[in-house]
Amino acid sequence: MFDFCSQFARQVEDAALSFYFHLLRLLLYLRQGRIVDAKAYLATMPKAPKESNPFWSLYAAFMTFRLQCYYDPNQGLALAAKQMARWPPYLASPDSAAYLRYSALALFETYEVACVVLDSQGRFGELADLATRLVDLCTTYRHIVVATPLVVARVHIVLARYAHSLNAMDAAVTHINSAFSLLLTETPAWPQQSDASLLVLMDILDVATTIAIDPLPELDPAGAIVADALNDDAVSEIASFYPTENLLEFAAGILRDAELRKLIYDGPSKEVRAKYDLYLGKWLWASHALGMTGSYPELDGLRSFGLSILQDCLTLASTTINCSNTTAAIMVLFGPKLATSGKVDEGERTLTDALKIAIHTKNVRLQLQIMVEVHASCARKYQAKPQSVIADKYKKKLASYSRKVLRAQYGSEAYRRLLKWTLPKEPTTSDA
Repeated sequence: MFDFCSQFARQVEDAALSFYFHLLRLLLYLRQGRIVDAKAYLATMPKAPKESNPFWSLYAAFMTFRLQCYYDPNQGLALAAKQMARWPPYLASPDSAAYLRYSALALFETYEVACVVLDSQGRFGELADLATRLVDLCTTYRHIVVATPLVVARVHIVLARYAHSLNAMDAAVTHINSAFSLLLTETPAWPQQSDASLLVLMDILDVATTIAIDPLPELDPAGAIVADALNDDAVSEIASFYPTENLLEFAAGILRDAELRKLIYDGPSKEVRAKYDLYLGKWLWASHALGMTGSYPELDGLRSFGLSILQDCLTLASTTINCSNTTAAIMVLFGPKLATSGKVDEGERTLTDALKIAIHTKNVRLQLQIMVEVHASCARKYQAKPQSVIADKYKKKLASYSRKVLRAQYGSEAYRRLLKWTLPKEPTTSDA
């Protein structure tokens, strides 16, 4: 199919049709999760012909934004702002009539991806504003959304992330259950699923295996952590956070399905494979730390392969996807595994590299998780001074995160609306 698209794009005389086949090849790369290849190919693609519908140039710019978010979420957010400014005028123009569905979904995905980045950076006020625009978009284009249950599922996942970050765990679980139920309506013969469905499933597992910064530490009037909350007298003790047990149990129900695992491992998408192994690795790590070993024999049998799973996952993510946050999330699990297997220096370098990535992408929770592992590494080597430095930075980062959560929770109408959101029913004639 790749060769066909390339050959046809070169040979066809019609410039618009040629561009279409170039774009089709790019989408095929994305279908296979070959993000590195997709970005390289995008750089060589011709521009959409000037005489063609504006949709094509807008969609090419959308793909640039989408791919950039893998590499550099900060630059991705800058491009997102441009996307959000460009699509609405086009959607309101007569030119969009033939491309209304794809245009509305491109704007939807722009909001969705930007929400994920804002959540990772702890920018909860902006996240609430953008998530509100996302659900309003679903109301505006309800006829498109209703026809695509996976789109509604993706809204619930965005809201689950938001609720999870603000420690509204009941709402997070409700949104995750809603998303999974909608996914099942699109999966008549589980575990057989479409490529789009598998990506939604990976997002569900992402939320279910994300650490919960709960309970929040006690803060003094100045916004700093109260000394006793993290036991300042014992430098070796800082708080470790894990995913919630109920969401881990939910994730286990998916991860223990051997037929699903085979489907993913044999499937075409390298992105889905890497993400699945990441969430499996996170589940194995957290379930062990929380004393859940023995609860799921099907998964316990994979524990002895933990190091090789993460090693293969990191190789795949680095060479094929090169998503900064995904790579760092794998490294924070892989580094300690290397250290405990005797490769201490390599494990420490892996954690250091992961922290650099997380700082660059401004991923707050990932930074906190990495700092805990670096702190533990210092403790194993009896390095009191580095331990103290890491503990101090950790407490400041945790205090900052806690203040953001508390501000987002306090008196926000958007907060209450988003926690309870469901797609509104279509008005009937009697309601009009």
